[in-house]
Parts: sequence; C-alpha cells; structure tokens
Amino acid sequence: MSMNVKRGLGFGRIGSLIAVIVAHSLTVSMARGQPAMARAVEVAAVERELVAPTIQLVGTVRPRIRTIVATEIAGLVSELPVEEGDSVKKGDVLCRLRETQRQLALDESKARLSELGDVIVEREAMLRKTEFEAQRMEGLYKLERCTEKEFRDAREEYEAAKGRHQQAVHAHAAYQATVDRMADDVSRMTIRAPCDGFVVSKQTEIGSWVELGGAVVELIDLSTVKVRVSAPESAAPWCEPGEPVVVHIDALGRSFDGKIARRVPDADPQARTVPIEVDVPNAKAEILAGMFARVAVPNGPRRMAPIVPKDAVVVRGAQQMVFSITETAEGFLAVPVSVKIESELADRVSISGAGVEALRAVVIRGNEYLFGPTPVGLSPESAAMLKPARAPTSQPTGPTTQPVAPKRTAMIHDFLPAYLIGHGGRPRTC
Repeated sequence: MSMNVKRGLGFGRIGSLIAVIVAHSLTVSMARGQPAMARAVEVAAVERELVAPTIQLVGTVRPRIRTIVATEIAGLVSELPVEEGDSVKKGDVLCRLRETQRQLALDESKARLSELGDVIVEREAMLRKTEFEAQRMEGLYKLERCTEKEFRDAREEYEAAKGRHQQAVHAHAAYQATVDRMADDVSRMTIRAPCDGFVVSKQTEIGSWVELGGAVVELIDLSTVKVRVSAPESAAPWCEPGEPVVVHIDALGRSFDGKIARRVPDADPQARTVPIEVDVPNAKAEILAGMFARVAVPNGPRRMAPIVPKDAVVVRGAQQMVFSITETAEGFLAVPVSVKIESELADRVSISGAGVEALRAVVIRGNEYLFGPTPVGLSPESAAMLKPARAPTSQPTGPTTQPVAPKRTAMIHDFLPAYLIGHGGRPRTC
C-alpha cells in the first residue's frame, strides 16, 4: 500500500473519529439534560425570487471611449499642460501651438474688415443722395421743368450707386468669412479634451512640430466601462440587451451591477461563441481599463429559486454548503446542507440542491467555524424569523410526549457514515 493511500486512510479515520467525538458529546449532553455550548452566529432569512441560472465568463475591461486626440492644424507645440494619468474634463486644454503669426494675420484681417465696413457706410450715403436726386428730377420732369436727359441721368446715377453699395456689402461678407476662417485657425491652435477622461499617454512634447492631424495625447473615458465576453452559443438566446448581470473584478475583490449592452450577431464558427458586451457604470473610476473581469450572464429561463446572501455559502474544497438553522427543544442547531450556486445577484446568490426548498434561515456570520450539526445562539430578532405564522386549528395543543434526545440523535445520524451508527441510531463511541 502506497504512502499516499495510507495517509488518506489515516486522515479519513481521524475525520470519522472527530465526528464521533462531536456527536457523542452532543448525545451525552442531551442525555444528561444539559444543552451543548452554543456558538453565537448571525443569520438571514432565505428569500425566493424568479431568477435565471447563470454561467460565469471571463473578459477584459475596456474604456467607453479610447481616442487619440490630434491637431487640426500644423504648428509648433508651445504648451503641454497635462501629464499621463491626469483627469480632464471636456473642454480642458491639452495642448497649445504657437499662434503669434496667425494671431497677427487675424488682427490685420479684422482691420481690413473694419475698413470695408466704412466703405459700406460711404456707399449707403451716396445711395441715399442719388436716390433723392432721382426722385427730385422725376418730379421736375413731370412738371416739364427739366429735360428727359437730365431725368434719365439722375435715375442711372441712382442705379449705379445701388450697384456700388451691393458690391461693398458682398466684399464685406466675403472678407468676414476670411476673418472667421482665420479666427477658427487660431482657436484650433489650442487643442481641448473632446470628453471627460484620463490622459494615458503623451504623443508629443513642448518644442516639437506637429503636422496636420498629428497625435497629441491618448485619452480614455472610464465613466462607463465595457466588458466583452464570449458566451457559448447555447447561452446567447438568453443574453438579450438590457438584461442585468453581475461583474466581479478580481483585483478589487468586489462585484458591480451591469447590463448587457449589445449582443454581436456574429458567432465564432471555431469556438461556437457569441460576443457579448456588458456596460458597467463607473462614476468613481474604480474599475481600470485592462482589468480582469468575471461576468455572470443568463444561461436559461427564469424560475423560482431560493436566494441567500453570498456570505451564507461556505466553500470547503470542491464542496459548497450553507448552514440551515433548525429549532429543537434544547435550542437552535446549525445543520450543513450541500448546495450548488445557480445564479449570482450582486451580493446574493440563488442555490439548488437536496433540501434547499425547505430552508428558512441560514448562517451568514460565524459559519466559517461550523463543521457539523452545531448548537448556536441567536438574537431574539433572528429567532423570530424562524417562527412561521400558524393557521388556527381545532386540535388540542398539549405538551408533546415525543422524547427529545432521539430526535436530536436522528438529526446527527443524517450526517454520519453508516458504519459509525450503533444500535438504536446512536453514534458508536469507539
């Protein structure tokens, strides 16, 4: 017999011996009418809700927006007031290009535009003068006090003045467009953040020349992060946009609520998976781009299932269990019940397994110290949740004649191997 086998048998015998000792001490205590020492625990009621089973998938956190901010005009970098890791708001200055020459050209163009405005004023005055003269000559011509030539000359002079005024107006409008374009060029010498986010890399430095479209900084927006996972094609029909999911970030040791944002209708023919993208609100920027994430996505239809806090589930090796609270004549007993986690719901989980439908309350604090049926102490509030509302009955309610110790022993019997049960259902005492 190998050393590993011997060691395994040794551990098995030791474990059985411990179980016998614990069971025997409980039995002896009850036989003497003395309750075993109760361990203080905190419990929570088992709820029942309509939930869907989930499957856990892994993915990587991505920012809502990742953009390379570039220049819209060529120039020399004169200011770069941001560093990698800086938080910026939409409209904050990221970079300034040297703008002296363009600003001077703009000032010159504004002066020329003002001059054209004065020309318009002059042409308007001439227009009013010729208009008055044309009207005066028209009146004299009707009275036959001027010649037809004088009348026609005055009218033509008015039309010419009107044309010169329109030329001045159009020239002013054209130059206004030139000034606006030059002002826009000057404003584009200052590069601003297109959205809230964080600077993750600088693509240039002060004194560098950047061409039209040259990169300045890389910016990411983490106000909402995206997690893309590959769901099995069997789960894809249940992963509809808008479905709530739970995203666990291992690095933070926390779970966050998210929603399926989109299901890409392009399955991978090799892996038979469908891309699913989940949006997770991240107002405090706690979740960083590139972090590893686990996402519990729907994997079947909704059904009514028991719901317990995550803290109620104790994992020992490959086994998952909860400790159910049972009331006996001597007090309360915490009894282990093997379960399987079916769905994750933020800080709660839905469970399945033999006997879970009968669960009413489970231990959520102190369960790490429980290993078998153990007497526990509850606060009055916790004990109250174990008392069901009973319907009125006509049957007489007298003291029970059923002995207590055999009932307790039978409960212990359920958690011991058959070869450790002696005559009458009591544990063997070695």
